[in-house]
Amino acid sequence: MLASQLLELLPQQWQLLLVILPLVSLLFLLHRSRNRSGSIRLPPGPWQLPILGNLHQIGPLAHRSLLALSKRHGPVMMLRLGMVQTVVLSSPEAAHEALKTHNVDCSGRSPSAGPRLLSYGYKDVIFSPYGEYVQEMRKLFILELLSRRRVQAACYARDAQAEKLVKNLTSIGTKPVLVPDYISATLDGIFGSFVFGGNRAAEKFKGQLVPVMNEAVDMLSSFSAEDFFANAAGCLFDHVTGIKAHRQRIFKKLDGFFEQVIEHYVNEDPTRKKLDDNCGSALVEELIDLWKKRNKITKDHVKAILMDTFVAGNDTSAITINWAMAELIRTTGNWPYPDGQINADGCHRPTLRYADSHVLAVGVSWPSGYHELSRRHPSAYICRRPRDMPTAKPSA
Repeated sequence: MLASQLLELLPQQWQLLLVILPLVSLLFLLHRSRNRSGSIRLPPGPWQLPILGNLHQIGPLAHRSLLALSKRHGPVMMLRLGMVQTVVLSSPEAAHEALKTHNVDCSGRSPSAGPRLLSYGYKDVIFSPYGEYVQEMRKLFILELLSRRRVQAACYARDAQAEKLVKNLTSIGTKPVLVPDYISATLDGIFGSFVFGGNRAAEKFKGQLVPVMNEAVDMLSSFSAEDFFANAAGCLFDHVTGIKAHRQRIFKKLDGFFEQVIEHYVNEDPTRKKLDDNCGSALVEELIDLWKKRNKITKDHVKAILMDTFVAGNDTSAITINWAMAELIRTTGNWPYPDGQINADGCHRPTLRYADSHVLAVGVSWPSGYHELSRRHPSAYICRRPRDMPTAKPSA
């Protein structure tokens, strides 16, 4: 009786709305239940806050926080970091299935404000979305920039810098030293010879890039609000906190350095004396030649590839060597090879180079040492599956 009286008091359009609204709600619930029954079961995960998701559960050392969460929720778990849905794999089986079986589906990288800026709008190879462009640039790297001649030139530079490192450490004697500083200086010399060639340019730019690259690597390995909230709110937060201005300062330093290097080679006398065979031509010269010959290669591509070369080579090598030295000091005798017994053939050599590793005693294996280091300190892999790629269903 009361309901009929209320309907009579309401206008006709509101009466129609009261009839349609329950029907629409019922259809929505039916559609949602049908999609749930036919969709993929999502992995388990911890509870989430409305806006932050699981960001409040990630501490300063993200890998340790994720390890602690995976012990409670399993080797495959689902997190929501801000607006980003994230699947965390923490077992060898799950990682193998994602990175080997579904390699194409999981070959992309998560977009980030820092890498997007330093790669000049994803004109590099490391941070570019996987596709035809990355495949073409990889071919270019292998055929033009990583030829056999260039790899041999890098070996000569490595042997020379390693010999210099040993002499410097020997001259110090028993005094304590900061090993990472010497390793960084050695790698700076190796990649300086590889990128700038064995001429005066290598000495001219020596030591200038390391401080800038350290800042750039710190920025690339860190996250900002824009990475988790890809909207105006994240951009505004980074602007207020000064992160965006800090990114711009680092980018201007790095871009200014690359601009200086390119101008040095562009304005150099073309009739200058060629480098000796051991050093080979500079990588910058090869990139500039490609820039002049290919219409698709621009100056920004040259800068982005230079950034890739230093980030992928210098930083990763320094981290690996530093961790290896720390583990050798901390756990002497527990590695999968004996403690440096050298045959008599090797003892008579003034300098033992990498090419002479065959003279080491049976059982000494450089790859096995690197594999043991990777097992003790595995690296994290972050990827993003694009929307147009097929859905991967890990059995784990």
